[in-house]
Amino acid sequence: MIHRMVVLIAVLMTVLGGLFVATQDAAVAAPIATGTAACPVINGSGSVHPGLSVAGSPGGVKINYTAKLGRPGALCSGAVTFPAGVKIVGGTVTGSGYYNPPAGNGSSCVNFDGPDNVGVIKETIAWTTIGGPIANTVVTYTGDVASTTGPVNGFDTLTFKNPFGVKAAGSSFLAPALPITSKFVTTLPAPGLHCVGTTVNFRITGGGVAM
Repeated sequence: MIHRMVVLIAVLMTVLGGLFVATQDAAVAAPIATGTAACPVINGSGSVHPGLSVAGSPGGVKINYTAKLGRPGALCSGAVTFPAGVKIVGGTVTGSGYYNPPAGNGSSCVNFDGPDNVGVIKETIAWTTIGGPIANTVVTYTGDVASTTGPVNGFDTLTFKNPFGVKAAGSSFLAPALPITSKFVTTLPAPGLHCVGTTVNFRITGGGVAM
């Protein structure tokens, strides 16, 4: 009886292991899409370390964010030319990286807004599609100066843009007709009355990606 149970467990583990590998293989085998894709940002959230404040802290700023893409009840803009029949309805974008230290404290509201200098920010877009899956798009932004803008007494918008975006091999939309752009409207405080205390966590309230 014990021998039979051991054999049965071994068989189940083999089957489950095969399913796991097959699932991984299927994910890896998702076709690399060509054409263009442009989706609005619905919402999201993120954090900066150290947090933004009036005085700030010496050094640069680390950033992490996640946002949901799409247009409820409608397709995103752009056109997938391969694979045939695939249409993009949304997706999820995640990013992380850091800004280089400016001349002053990187996390002061004044220095983060304008003089900021992107060191490396890596972004992954997992596309939501109908008509079949496609490979993710992975973009690394580097060297982008003044990517953060915001009116005095307002909030910051982060815009990472071409020609500072480089896509990883195996990404969908490797050669887009559209400029590479990721834009996020946030609740990070621009200089002025909203820059009170220390802001670490922020919300993403709008924007869009174009690949």
